[in-house]
Amino acid sequence: MVASLHHMFGGKRPPSRPRIEGVDPGNLSASSTVKSYFSAIDHLTDMILTGVFQRFPELKFMHAEVNVGWAAYWMQQMYLTVNRPVMKGVDWYPNMPTLHPEEHIGKNVFFTALDDYLGFRLARDDKHLAAATMYSTDYEHSITLWPDSQQFISKLTDGMDAQLKHDLLAGNAVRVFNLN
Repeated sequence: MVASLHHMFGGKRPPSRPRIEGVDPGNLSASSTVKSYFSAIDHLTDMILTGVFQRFPELKFMHAEVNVGWAAYWMQQMYLTVNRPVMKGVDWYPNMPTLHPEEHIGKNVFFTALDDYLGFRLARDDKHLAAATMYSTDYEHSITLWPDSQQFISKLTDGMDAQLKHDLLAGNAVRVFNLN
């Protein structure tokens, strides 16, 4: 089973803000849009570090339109947190379900990415990101890449080997959603 969440609804939505004299409400809207790309961190971290995927190893969780440029740092921080206690000789997390939280990325946890140049570059070097990322166009919302999708794809995958390009653009989606 694949559970899917959209970035605006899967994370924490900021409370309605009062009108601030001299501040364009569109600026606050832009601020909310930027923050929404990081909305997956909270609940995905909780799911991984509380053992959801150990209890349900076949569960696949896809978070749409959050991009992946942030995910490499997030994986690093989870790994360091569970493998390097703050004080030497102290096991702060004796009941941690995994010492390798990054192994759930591309196996149980997936993302869609739009024009995430950094994320696509990082996927070239990180097998977990490469297995977790699926290209998306967000047709037809305000941030859609359509009708310029081919130009974005060309830039996103420039210099990428054919197999990785296929995986990011179609293969991962076929695998995750059993579209064979």
